[in-house]
Amino acid sequence: MLYLVATPIGNLEDITLRALKVLKSVEILACEDTRNTQKLLNHYEITGKKLISYHEHNEDKMSDKIIEYLEVSNGTKYFLKENYKGGEEEKRKYIEEVCRLTRDYELKKGKKDFSVTFFTNKEIVSVTDVGVHKLIAPEAIEIDCKDNNIVEIYAPKATKIDCSYNPLEKVTAPNCKEINIKIISFGERKNPLKENFVLAEDCKITDTDIYFYKDEFYAFIKDGEENKISFSVGIDGKLIVDEKTLSLLPNLSTSYVLETNAKYIDVKNIYEIEKITAPNAITIDCRKTKIKELDFPKAKSISADNTHLKNINAPNALFFGCKNTFVKTLNLPLAESIDCESCKYLEEVYAPNCTSIDFTDTNIKEGKLIIKGIKVNN
Repeated sequence: MLYLVATPIGNLEDITLRALKVLKSVEILACEDTRNTQKLLNHYEITGKKLISYHEHNEDKMSDKIIEYLEVSNGTKYFLKENYKGGEEEKRKYIEEVCRLTRDYELKKGKKDFSVTFFTNKEIVSVTDVGVHKLIAPEAIEIDCKDNNIVEIYAPKATKIDCSYNPLEKVTAPNCKEINIKIISFGERKNPLKENFVLAEDCKITDTDIYFYKDEFYAFIKDGEENKISFSVGIDGKLIVDEKTLSLLPNLSTSYVLETNAKYIDVKNIYEIEKITAPNAITIDCRKTKIKELDFPKAKSISADNTHLKNINAPNALFFGCKNTFVKTLNLPLAESIDCESCKYLEEVYAPNCTSIDFTDTNIKEGKLIIKGIKVNN
């Protein structure tokens, strides 16, 4: 639904009750000056909105994007056309954002049955790891669409397709001579029917293993006001959060909580993160965050330098880095390598399997360091 709302140009109270009701109800606001609109929203304590700039100097470019935002049909389908300018990385990030916005929009309304269809007329198509559900490419000759959520591909002219790591159910590509079709499946999805894969008779099919994952990976960050943003997690369980993706939060806060079932987590330099809930994490890089506690029972490698770290539960960690933190005790029974340089509050280390430790510039007392003791720097 598209609403046209008149907003004040002077006194912020020159606005109707109906206009305020609309501003509170919508997800996205297209405005001439995002700064002035943000002042209006702040004045009426309206939060959680995505602002996009729309004015006479960018209307040609932004009109298509606004139309795409509006093409949420019955709240379940999103049709995305490749009709904008920009490089491959810009394209990837744009599609990824569209998929995320659609997912968040539907989940917020309690719906789980939604899809994002990507349409392109290009002959060479590359759309990887962005989260689309259906690909329509009538002119494509070569396609690389691996690591998505694609269930259906329509590419009648394509001769070569790499669609690995997708929950594929149907492929229409009668001229395809070579296809990588490794399929992943979430939950107990049945193997796709052979008749749903229309390929050339002499098509070379590679990597046809069926992979089953018990749970689909998820990740989201929330702040104290329950503003929340989801992040895509790679099919291998890898999550990377940087400042640019964090800026998508409607209102930047000073503290965030990350919840995820990802296996490999990289949130370094995101200082605002003060807590991470990640029971399945194997490797974690949370350097230069505000995190105070670590509870990673499955983690093998943890980097937590320059944090507010005090308490640790990492019984299976093989490598542990906690330089310049507030830890007092390290109980790491399996750790082989530890870096606790400049941990001025450190009083005791129990790491009977450790062969390499750096406790330079610490106050640890003799007899409180229990290690295997092959390589020690102090």
